[in-house]
Amino acid sequence: MIVEQIPVGPMAVFCYIVGCEADKMCLVIDPGGSVDRILARIRDRGLTVKYVVNTHAHADHTCGNNAILDKTCAQLVIHEDEGDRISGMANKLFSAAMGKRPSPRAHILVKDGDLITVGQTELRVIHTPGHTPGSICLYGQGNLFTGDTLFVGAVGITDLKGGSFETLLASLKKLLALPPQTRVWPGHNYGEAPSSTLARERETNPYITDFLESRRAPRHEKGEQGLHQISRYGRCAVRGCQTAALLRRRVSEDKGQEHHPRSRSGHAREMCQIKAGC
Repeated sequence: MIVEQIPVGPMAVFCYIVGCEADKMCLVIDPGGSVDRILARIRDRGLTVKYVVNTHAHADHTCGNNAILDKTCAQLVIHEDEGDRISGMANKLFSAAMGKRPSPRAHILVKDGDLITVGQTELRVIHTPGHTPGSICLYGQGNLFTGDTLFVGAVGITDLKGGSFETLLASLKKLLALPPQTRVWPGHNYGEAPSSTLARERETNPYITDFLESRRAPRHEKGEQGLHQISRYGRCAVRGCQTAALLRRRVSEDKGQEHHPRSRSGHAREMCQIKAGC
């Protein structure tokens, strides 16, 4: 399996070229900008693009779709629950704000368990709602492309429309059932390394160790208290072990209190950044 990771766009998105060396077929995951560079790497490898696959409909992951489709014969693929969102008004406005063309509607809508095949390379669709209702991960040959479901040391935010922290935790539990040595390829360059493994995330990711493994997930039915605690974690792009440790310590110190990292001092605000063979 060919796996090439390319940082693209202004929001530290990771785009991926995934394909089969023998058949010279590939797919592109989340082309969120820098399309000329993506196409150049595809040409350099002598590949033909069969699909563009979006892990979810947010424009930072989809704003390069049109440009890729214009230059290839690829078909656009997204989960069935994101089919309307990808061409909706929010996507159009977000794309325009970044100076990009909004994505067209998808050609193919997938669901959990579907297989996407390029040459001899096969990726299984895993429906992982939480960040958005139709978020997906793609799994094949020991590689897991996680979009905004799982980052290195963090997870995607859940306080946008359609997000749910409790649902995201259930999705993380589904991913952790995969082999521990599975390589994690995240949707953003927000961690201390560009990739990880499920074993490492189980041991070091505070969203898993503090909320999932210890079964201390905030409860929505308790009202705004839980939502504040979710937002506190979800808005931070965790960069490095020191930040992760700080987040753990804050939860233990003020568990159950309404809080948000942006209300902290400047020190805390500085740590919250938006920032081959088959």
